[in-house]
This record gives sequence, C-alpha cells and structure tokens, in this order.
Amino acid sequence: MKKMPKTLFVMMFLASGAFAQQYTLPEALKQVDKVGSVVLAKLEVEDAQANLTRTLSDPLLTRPTEIQARQRLKTAQVKYDDAVRQAQSQIVSAYTGVLEAQEQVTLAEKSTDVLEQALKIAQIRQKNGSGTALDVRDAERQLADAEKNVAAAKNGLSLSKQNLANLIGKFEKIGEQLSLPELPKSDAIAQIVERSPNTLQLLQAVELTQMQLDLLDPSYAAQTQIDSAKSSLTQAQQNLSDIRNSLKVQAQSLYDNLLSAQKGYQVAVKARENAREQLASQKKRLSGGLISPFDFMRAELTDMQAELSLVQARDNYLKAYYAFLAGSGGR
Repeated sequence: MKKMPKTLFVMMFLASGAFAQQYTLPEALKQVDKVGSVVLAKLEVEDAQANLTRTLSDPLLTRPTEIQARQRLKTAQVKYDDAVRQAQSQIVSAYTGVLEAQEQVTLAEKSTDVLEQALKIAQIRQKNGSGTALDVRDAERQLADAEKNVAAAKNGLSLSKQNLANLIGKFEKIGEQLSLPELPKSDAIAQIVERSPNTLQLLQAVELTQMQLDLLDPSYAAQTQIDSAKSSLTQAQQNLSDIRNSLKVQAQSLYDNLLSAQKGYQVAVKARENAREQLASQKKRLSGGLISPFDFMRAELTDMQAELSLVQARDNYLKAYYAFLAGSGGR
C-alpha cells in the first residue's frame, strides 16, 4: 500500500478541525488585536506617527503645526489604548456568555430528565388509581415546555459562541476555570479619569488656547484680541474641570457596581457550598432508603441551579471588573 505524503497528511489533519483553537480567558484576551475597532485605532496611530515625521521634517515648521501633529499622535495612542480596553471588556462579556449558556443547556437537559421521570410517575399513579388523567396532562405539558427550553438554550449557546468567534476568531472550546482578579484600589478611579480620551481632548484644548494666548503680544495684538484669548482659555479650563468631574462620577458608579458584584459572588459561593452539603446529605438518605431516586434527581437539579448561580455571579464580577477598567462599561 502506497504511503500518504507527509505534507498531505498534515494538511488533512489541520482541515479536520483537530487543530482548532482552544482558549483560556487570558489567551482569548490576547486576540484583542483582531477586533475591528482595535485594528482601526492601530492604523490611526501609524498614520499619525507618519504625519508627525513628515511635519517635523518641514523646514518651515511653525510651533502651532508641530503641537497639533504631536497632539494627533497622542490622541491616536490614547484612543488605541481605550479601544483595547473596550474590546477586552467585550471579549470577557462574550466569553462568560458562552460559559453561562453551556450551564443553561446542562441545566435545561437535567430539568427535562426530571420531568420525564415525573411523567412516568404520573402515568403509574393514574394506572394504580392514586392519580388522575389531569395529572398526566400537566406532566406532559411541563415536559413539552422543558424540551422547548432545551432547544432555546442550545440556540442561545450557538449565538453566544458566534458572538465570541466574531471577536477572537474560530475556536473549538474554551476553558471553564476562571481566576478572579483582585478588586482594584479606589485610587484607580483617578487613573481612569485621566487616561480617558475625553480628558485628553480637553487637555489639548487647554494647551492650544494657552499657546494661542502666549503668541499674542500687546505690540501687535489688540487688547480685545488678548482678552478674547484669555476668555477662551478660562472656558477651556472649565470644560476640562467639568469633564473630569463627570468622568469621576461615572467611574465611581462602575466601581460601586464592581463592589456589588464582589458581594454577590461571595454570597453565591456560600450558597453553592450549602447546596453541595445538602446534595451529599440527600445521597446518604438515598443509600439508606429514606428518599426515592426521583427525590434525589430533584436534589441534583437544585444543586445544578446553585452551580449556575455561582457561575453567573463569578461572571458578573469579571464583567464588572473589565467594564471598570474600560472606564465606561463598554460602548
């Protein structure tokens, strides 16, 4: 038998999907440069850098032209950093959305199993005279609803996966174990305010108006022109102060949301621990013949609901954390 060429084998292996990407959250976040807004922001940085280089090589360069070229580059760099943080927040939201959707599917399927057993029990009770046809119809209706929920959950999972793939590219699976970052210190609020593109824009406006005022001299400029420039500078400084105050309030709100998410996660952890203890207790009772297998199935469903709540609380913290770092909760 003729051997398959090694190159052809490798190509078939790659095409089979066996080499599909598998991401942890940190690895997914490294794909941020694939996000459209980040790509465009990076192009603007490169263009602004090229523009500054051309401007500085001009032998007739004036101070205002140089300042504007430097400001353009600085703005592009800050907007790029902002685009990265916004995209990271989007990736975290999409990534955790997939994990939650997976849990929803598992829970919906378990609920269907429980209701299938409930229908069998209702049918048995009807036969032996301890139940009615109405009980059977109710059980059938509940099972039909549960099956619809499974279909809806699977559809939601597909949409969640597509949403994440739109950001990071195609992937086979993602890691379910997530480590939670520590709560940022409260002084991070001031850092978020100062690195905002909005703050930079008004800082640059102050710089430009100050330069325009400095260029005016009573020997050739009318006093009214000087007074107008001073007024413009005062207004620019006030605008800067106003935007800083506004951004501080916004950042504080995001930080408060993060604190709330942290508390919610701590509550969910305790609830999950209690659910595990209760399930272990029910398992012992099942072994001792104190409860039925159906009762234990329902206990397992309750345990899975607690697990979903924990996953949601964990994901809420992560989303709140990255929204805080983004400084605007996503745009």
